[in-house]
Amino acid sequence: MATFAELNNTNEVIELHTLNDSSFSNESEANTKLQQLNSSTNVFKQYYFDGTRKNPAIKGGTYDSTRDAFLDIKPYSSWVLNETTCKWESPIVQPTNEDEEITYVWDEDAYVADNTTGWVETDRNTL
Repeated sequence: MATFAELNNTNEVIELHTLNDSSFSNESEANTKLQQLNSSTNVFKQYYFDGTRKNPAIKGGTYDSTRDAFLDIKPYSSWVLNETTCKWESPIVQPTNEDEEITYVWDEDAYVADNTTGWVETDRNTL
């Protein structure tokens, strides 16, 4: 089975579909078949689990045709896209901690306030 993302006119992933691999020979042919099956004029892009298009497609994410990559939903307005991995990253590196009871969560308001604070220590048991 092959998996496809249905894209709206802004390249947002609006639905995920599967299609039998033997029913098409290339992505263009699969796109036509999926349009017919779904009575749709939307574009269908195949996504892979091997990193071919960087990330798997998710509903609400987008397809970036320039990078030929699926992008997750941007989690915070301050986060930036890593051009190599096509993943969103915080503007401040997440701290590491060996204490298994402590973890860090992103606090957008704290970052916006001073551009130096973003990761806030929290007790893992309170999450």
